[in-house]
Amino acid sequence: MRYPRLAWTLLGISAITNGALWLAARLLFPITDPNAVLHYTTTGGIDFIGQGSTIFNLPLAGLGLLVLNVLLGGLLYRVERPAAWLLWAVTPLIQVALLAGFFLLLYVNTHPYG
Repeated sequence: MRYPRLAWTLLGISAITNGALWLAARLLFPITDPNAVLHYTTTGGIDFIGQGSTIFNLPLAGLGLLVLNVLLGGLLYRVERPAAWLLWAVTPLIQVALLAGFFLLLYVNTHPYG
């Protein structure tokens, strides 16, 4: 079955954004830091400090969601097209949100005193 060009465009944007997240995590984040800030509470307090290499969980989660949304969207496209389009449309938004979260964590870890 052929999928519309817009679907491929959305998934391509998602893949490129996820690739950028992997690249940024590898090149910019202090992955050798044993005390990297990796999570905050809703009030802005530090919630989790761990090994810097744990940052790779962020792009890995994005890749997992990308693959899951592609596969589920492909299965749903035959029987429930609006659901498939919903999955495909939110996939780039998820990747952008993960990338934004990464840059917030990067800022906190490279500017520890604000």
